[in-house]
Amino acid sequence: MMDDLFYNGKNLRSLGFMIKERPFYKSAERNQELSDVLGADGAALLDNGGFKNVELQYKVNSNPFWCNDKTDEQLFRQLTSWLYAEPGEYKILRDTYNPGYFTHAVPISPEQFNNPFKHVLDGTLTFSRKPFWYSDLGQKKLTYNFDTSTAVLEINNPEPYYAMPYIKVTTGSAFSITTNGDTSKIFKVNGVVSFVEIDCEEMNVYAGSTDFNDSTEGDYLPILKPGRNTLLFESLLDMPFTVIEIIPRWRRL
Repeated sequence: MMDDLFYNGKNLRSLGFMIKERPFYKSAERNQELSDVLGADGAALLDNGGFKNVELQYKVNSNPFWCNDKTDEQLFRQLTSWLYAEPGEYKILRDTYNPGYFTHAVPISPEQFNNPFKHVLDGTLTFSRKPFWYSDLGQKKLTYNFDTSTAVLEINNPEPYYAMPYIKVTTGSAFSITTNGDTSKIFKVNGVVSFVEIDCEEMNVYAGSTDFNDSTEGDYLPILKPGRNTLLFESLLDMPFTVIEIIPRWRRL
């Protein structure tokens, strides 16, 4: 099977281009700094948390058998329109080298292509991608039905990195979430009327278009460590939970 690249809803082959060679594997760099300290053995380490973006390059060329109905100028404009027609935000990127995973990326640096033969444009596509690759499996919604004022969820994270889930809780009560039994990091949401949504990756709490960030207590949004996780949901007004939905967002570097 010929390898392909998918970005912003289109694949490279549909534009008449193909990947020439496998891109280099490159992991995200930890966002940290090393600085020398006078009189100390070794440099001091300052970890700023998180990871830096990764530059991702694909060497590509047009295939004359796929695009002989277009001029070289049309081929180039078609390619750049695909990349830059909708600027200003990350878009989903997939390739056939990472089956079952996707990342979020934006194109960087102006495209420059050689034209060695008619209908053959040769160059490099360069993207800046977010640090993580997300699994398709982790995008599947997990739905739990309850009719109790206390709900316990057991969730297994198959990836080696923490996941930042999306959680939707349907209840008419303020409630708390305790993750993995750590009572020093309880997260509470007050003023819930019918449901609330918690986006742990975006650090945002809302109910549809209603902002709930000012109705929360605790800075510890639930995260899912590698392996087994236990989430304890407790009503603060002794009212039942009905449905809890979780998109776990499993990820890897």
